[in-house]
Amino acid sequence: METLKHKREKMQVVKKIVTLVVLLVTLQSCFSQESKEFYKEIDNGLVKKYYSEYEIKIPNNWFSYSTDPGLVAHSPNEFKNEISPEITAVSFIVRKNIYKRKTAKKSMKSMIKFYKSIFPNFKYELKEFEHKRYGKFYTLKFAKNKNRGKEIVFAAVIHWKNNTYIHFYTSLEKYYEKYLDDAVRMINSFKVR
Repeated sequence: METLKHKREKMQVVKKIVTLVVLLVTLQSCFSQESKEFYKEIDNGLVKKYYSEYEIKIPNNWFSYSTDPGLVAHSPNEFKNEISPEITAVSFIVRKNIYKRKTAKKSMKSMIKFYKSIFPNFKYELKEFEHKRYGKFYTLKFAKNKNRGKEIVFAAVIHWKNNTYIHFYTSLEKYYEKYLDDAVRMINSFKVR
């Protein structure tokens, strides 16, 4: 025969399980609602708000959209119906203070070290350029295999007043050359406010 104390203990366990299930369902619902906001085109007002500390000139034939970690990305108009985490063919994103070090060169070395830890036999091209406003900066170009083919990543690391700004131009190999000039113009248009 069950004692009253034993019944109460069972009820406490059942309450905890029900509470946990309700919490998990609520969290899952919140995440699925948030994910609907990612990879959606956004207007210029949201782009300006996102770029409150710096600016770049987006080509007229490109559009802007939000991405899942809360970033703003840009892609050519021809890819409006293809943006998602899995299939975006061409994108341009500016990230601030990832791989932050005291110089652009040290930030680039930190970035290379990170990619070497992820990709065995990491191969890349490293070049040095001059930005008209911010002086010496570095670019890193490498390829990685994706489901849709080879993806080329071109990253420019600019350092200014203790901040590192990395411009990522990512493209499927077949589109890389077609949009590279647009990406370079965006990098050159970069301006800290």
